[in-house]
Amino acid sequence: MSSEILQVFPQPVMIFNDMIKLTRAEKDYLNKDQEMQDRIGVSGVQCTADYYLLNKKELLNVKNQIQNCVDIYAEKVMKLNRAFQNIFITTSWMNVNKPGKNHHPHTHPNSILSGVVYVSENPQHHTTVFLNSPKPMEFSYTEYNWFNSSAITLKAKYLGCIIFPSTLNHLAETNTTKDIRKSLTFNTFINGTFGGDNLCSLKIGHVT
Repeated sequence: MSSEILQVFPQPVMIFNDMIKLTRAEKDYLNKDQEMQDRIGVSGVQCTADYYLLNKKELLNVKNQIQNCVDIYAEKVMKLNRAFQNIFITTSWMNVNKPGKNHHPHTHPNSILSGVVYVSENPQHHTTVFLNSPKPMEFSYTEYNWFNSSAITLKAKYLGCIIFPSTLNHLAETNTTKDIRKSLTFNTFINGTFGGDNLCSLKIGHVT
């Protein structure tokens, strides 16, 4: 008698450490006061009014480094044929959690992959909690693992980047430190030819 456990259609998340470097000018730009807005219906998190922060000329080098991480995810996880499709960064903004504030559970619609870069130096700010789908029953467990846990907390380094499917529910826990938690967040979309040469094929833009 034999048995095996298979992970069928898992949710792939990649953590990139030591991939993103900031110059002094880029660091100062991210730390300067920005026009902020409150997120309606959430527990105190604010975000920049500019949803295209990485398109600023001061941050184009940072955008290129993040795009490199997206390309690696597309190559290693999705095995995307880059001759036909390409994933690119669309919106990007800064989330700010003051002490005592959190970021509610949410997903990122109208996006393929999403990601977060931890731009606060406080190591307690370098985590994101990912949530499992709701379970129909409450069981008692002898131990928790990747299959039965309702939440998984992933941690990266300072300037670490976590990339995940945009449909994956996630949150930022309450900031229990005296420092402001800042994270640079981005979404992506895709262009190219989909479905081959048939009636259901689709072309969106051009592969670049």
